[in-house]
Amino acid sequence: LNPSSYRIAASLARRVSELVGIPLHNNERVVFEDLQLLRYEVTQHYHIHHDWFDPKQFAGFVGADGRNRYITVLFYLNDVEEGGATTFPMAGDPSPLMSYTDCKRGMQVYPKEGRVVIFYSLHPELQTQGGTDEASWHAGCDVLKGTKWAANFWITMKGVHPKDGGEQKKVVQEEREHVI
Repeated sequence: LNPSSYRIAASLARRVSELVGIPLHNNERVVFEDLQLLRYEVTQHYHIHHDWFDPKQFAGFVGADGRNRYITVLFYLNDVEEGGATTFPMAGDPSPLMSYTDCKRGMQVYPKEGRVVIFYSLHPELQTQGGTDEASWHAGCDVLKGTKWAANFWITMKGVHPKDGGEQKKVVQEEREHVI
């Protein structure tokens, strides 16, 4: 939902701006992506993933302005009868992931109407250097009974990765020279 088209999205965007301390408007480095609504029915889930994009794999998203997702704000819109937690498997356990379906590892946040979870995808002190935060791996665990409704905003930061593609551009150039 685009904040310029939906009052509720505009209101939430203003509140998010206040919560994270980043101006919603007149900020050349920040993009507030549109509000996304989520619905999970019984047995539905989203396996362990991260919200940031690897610039070597997703050059199209990262784009010429060097952007990447910086902060995720997740709103729980209802109570779920059973299940539906968001798990952060790296919380308290930095060992490598052995399973992308394990919802018991790390910290779980259970859906409760009005609850909000805010987490960083990039290290705040390294955000201009593209320092991704491995602790931001998370999953939407199975809903066991009921329906889970949620919404999220992604705050995207420009200038995180080199505008010219940096190392990636160099590798592509070297590959071209090798083929020719």
